Amino acid sequence: MFTFIDEILNFKLFIMKKITLLAALLVAFYSNAQIETSFETGEGFTVGALNGQNGWANTTGADANFSISTDQATDGTQSLQLIPTNGQSNLVALGPTITSSADVVVFTVDAFIEAAPTGGENSDVQIITQSPSQELVTARVNFDFQGNVSVLDDDGTGTETLAFIPAGTFVRNAFFEFKIEHRFADNEILYYIDDSLIYTGEAFGATNVESAVFLFDNFESGAYFDNLTYAENPLAVEEFAALNFTQFVDSNNTLYMSSNEVLESVELYNVLGKQVKTVKLASQEAQVSLADLSSGIYLAKVTVNGQNKSFKLIKK
Repeated sequence: MFTFIDEILNFKLFIMKKITLLAALLVAFYSNAQIETSFETGEGFTVGALNGQNGWANTTGADANFSISTDQATDGTQSLQLIPTNGQSNLVALGPTITSSADVVVFTVDAFIEAAPTGGENSDVQIITQSPSQELVTARVNFDFQGNVSVLDDDGTGTETLAFIPAGTFVRNAFFEFKIEHRFADNEILYYIDDSLIYTGEAFGATNVESAVFLFDNFESGAYFDNLTYAENPLAVEEFAALNFTQFVDSNNTLYMSSNEVLESVELYNVLGKQVKTVKLASQEAQVSLADLSSGIYLAKVTVNGQNKSFKLIKK
């Protein structure tokens, strides 16, 4: 096992508390699927303090440092904001715990890392994936105060020691897409900025991805994160896209679905992860009434030609 070299922050700090509410939903849908979070009202988020919203948590006593904001966004109008107060200590926002068992897990997020006001000191910002069940970090990347990117990896000395390895630079005050492609069967992790590969490293720790962590050391600059995506076995996701599946809910609370292949079934789950409705289908187009459901957010799992797709919907 590698030695985790970090005198400031041990990875176990990220495992803060049991996650409830939407975590159960995410567990139900992660396998062979894709989870997307854009921190929007329609997903159950409200502008204001992050802590406690949809299974998200933050460092105790740091509610003022993490918020759902409308200041910046790439998908919709809201995003997760890291707010600097110059406390100069590491603070974390922790995403809900999900279940993962795939050989390939791709984590993607749109990041906007601010520059400090003139004369101020920039914060370091880190993006981390981890496995609470294994009590190990999976991947960890630092965007430092000087504009450099470094990736936690084996230091190459043969002593099974981890260190942050230089991997490039980034631009402040502009969104960029950051992607971590975990390939556990190949024992490697690939890191991308705007689809350009910046580093290939070893799968040094956990062998799955169960949550995301956003960390900053709280100097005088913050960050925004939006359009967070987990995808298991992306090839399967691409294959499903070829089925041309579409769906929407109309003003009468009827779910419409269509595909160029036969729709086989749809299952609906409430925010506690309980299955509340199952409908068998046998055509390329289908209508499902939601009239018997309470108002709120649901996750649906549709099966098309043997392949599964999950999506969120709102019953008004």
